[in-house]
Amino acid sequence: MKALARALSVSGALLACSAGNAAVYNGIDFPQGAASFADEVINFNAGPGPAAAFLESSNSLGVPDVNTTNGLACAQAPSTTNCKFTSLGEAGSLTLRFTDNVLTGSSPSGSLTGVGDGFNDLYVVEVGVSESTSVEISMDGSTWFNVGNIGGGGGSVGVFNYGFDIDKLGFGFTDSFTYVRVTDLLIDPGTSPQGADIDAIGAIQTVPLPAGVWLLPVGLILIRWMRRRHA
Repeated sequence: MKALARALSVSGALLACSAGNAAVYNGIDFPQGAASFADEVINFNAGPGPAAAFLESSNSLGVPDVNTTNGLACAQAPSTTNCKFTSLGEAGSLTLRFTDNVLTGSSPSGSLTGVGDGFNDLYVVEVGVSESTSVEISMDGSTWFNVGNIGGGGGSVGVFNYGFDIDKLGFGFTDSFTYVRVTDLLIDPGTSPQGADIDAIGAIQTVPLPAGVWLLPVGLILIRWMRRRHA
């Protein structure tokens, strides 16, 4: 009984932390705020095409920060400082890692395979024109699961938020992922810079680290309940 009370107490603190850190980026509420976004570049295999100004891999880390001001500066004087995104190039790939949080599903594992729960757990922010890119997640950086594709078709210039419900693949709040890989699919020729332009990758359904791993299911249920209250 005391163990349960202690678990609920710590989980309540986790929930309070989530509510306190919450922030909105590009119109999307991220419960853990800035901590929701990828922190480290694991690998960047740039494809041909983009100029050096568009190939700074660290520009894909942290919160989304492409806006009208720096977008115009990038167009007028391209540099890794002005162009706050990472272009993949043709068939290029970028692998990022969360270091202070983990991406999870938002339901019991295996309960909503093929259906999902209607909540996006992961977001990829692409800028420029929409370009086809695959999105994969991994627990260990070796075994990968494709959660879907972003973009495609070119079109007008803008900022695009692509969300993914990983519960559709059978994952839930006891499955923890720290790696995300995006790969250009070579479907949209003639774009410039070539390949998808990645501004940020963030986890909506996430738990901060270090947190007691044994508390993840309880804490995530509470966070999910809070999200439903505000839906």
